[in-house]
Amino acid sequence: MKRLGNYIFRALFFASLTSEILCQGNENCSATPSRRNPGSMDIMCTCMQSLQQRVQNVDALTIDRSGCEVVSALDISWNLLEHGIGPRTVTFIGAQIILTNPPNQSWNTSISRITFERCLFDSIPPKSFEGLSRLTELRFINNYIGNVSSYSISGLPNLRTVEFADSDIVNIHTSAISDLPALFEMAFVRTSISSLADGAVKIIRTPQLPANNDCPKIDIRIPPSDRMSDVMARSLESVDNLPLPEIGARLHFYFCNITALHPKAISSDWFSFVIFYGNRVSTFGTGAFQLTMDNQCEISAVMLVGNYFKSIQLGAVASIQKKQQANRPSYLVLTNNTFEFVAAKGFVIHPSIEVYSVADNKFVCECPNFAWLMSNSETPRQQEIERNLKASATCNYNSISVTTFTDSCPKRDMASYPSTEIVVVTLPDEVMYSSAVSIVHNQPTTGFLQGIFILSLVGRQLLSHF
Repeated sequence: MKRLGNYIFRALFFASLTSEILCQGNENCSATPSRRNPGSMDIMCTCMQSLQQRVQNVDALTIDRSGCEVVSALDISWNLLEHGIGPRTVTFIGAQIILTNPPNQSWNTSISRITFERCLFDSIPPKSFEGLSRLTELRFINNYIGNVSSYSISGLPNLRTVEFADSDIVNIHTSAISDLPALFEMAFVRTSISSLADGAVKIIRTPQLPANNDCPKIDIRIPPSDRMSDVMARSLESVDNLPLPEIGARLHFYFCNITALHPKAISSDWFSFVIFYGNRVSTFGTGAFQLTMDNQCEISAVMLVGNYFKSIQLGAVASIQKKQQANRPSYLVLTNNTFEFVAAKGFVIHPSIEVYSVADNKFVCECPNFAWLMSNSETPRQQEIERNLKASATCNYNSISVTTFTDSCPKRDMASYPSTEIVVVTLPDEVMYSSAVSIVHNQPTTGFLQGIFILSLVGRQLLSHF
């Protein structure tokens, strides 16, 4: 406790032999009966308060630093926290966070849910959550995060939900989110990301996948194409939760601003549904989505809808494919997007993927931007896909049909296209600081997966295009 004067807490909690939890300050934290779990207590600590007595059977612990005059770092040690308090859920609000690497030993773990709201992270270091074997939900709401380091969210056997919402992230490094055998849902919502490195999200299924007990719910008499329509409706109309499709793991990117999706940024054979809606992407790299799609008893799909892409690189979606042993079709939806530049072979689609829709897209109409129309003449299926893509597409600024525009382009202009490269953006310190201040002092927001009002609007917009 020697450095207690340098931080609000040097160690967040310290369990003494008398079972007292010692923190700085002379006011007690409040303890109230838990509404969610009768017989348990909820504890709220703000600023310089302290918990003077051991509270048995703690359900929820909240540390709220948003109204404090002194801004200092909160150093979190999970083993000390669980040994001293043993809460089931933990929420940190308005704090600068330092995550301490856990010791190389096991302990009795209790935490199942962690939420960070309006917090500042210089980085999330490797193995930040190691040892939390009961953790099922991890949420970052309205935070600033400098770097999500390699293996920072990794090796958690029961983690089912990971959410980043209303946040700013500079870099997500290789294998930052990996080795999560129970993952069911991951979401990035209204979040700015400068760079997703190669293999930033790397989720590979375990060799022995348990049987899905929900399979009997699927009516196998429904044709796969009709099933796709049903999945679209079920996944985007609810206002209570980000709910369905209810069978199969899913990855969501909603209303994000992404500078660079590097090659293999998302590498997985785990997700059954990838929904990429309303995002602005500067560079979508070659094979940025390296996905092997499968669902034990349901269809699988990648849906890119309503996005703005500044640059689509060669073979950007070519690494999306269906697993060879999959029983149900895997679909690609590519509709209502705006494309500023698409490289040659930018729309090459793997033969195992069935195209559900490529309708109502828009393009920045300059002749060199349509090299992709000239790059696949040897592939009849690809020609048909691109004809369908062109048939309903319009120019972004004047609504002229792409067919009419490209008919007027000299072939030499369409065959020559500029080269592009991935750019990783690192924000200067003054920008990082100003972003951090604005986030820490903002008003709280509700996690996207816990229910947001825009889902009904999203559903209506998406379904209007089918």
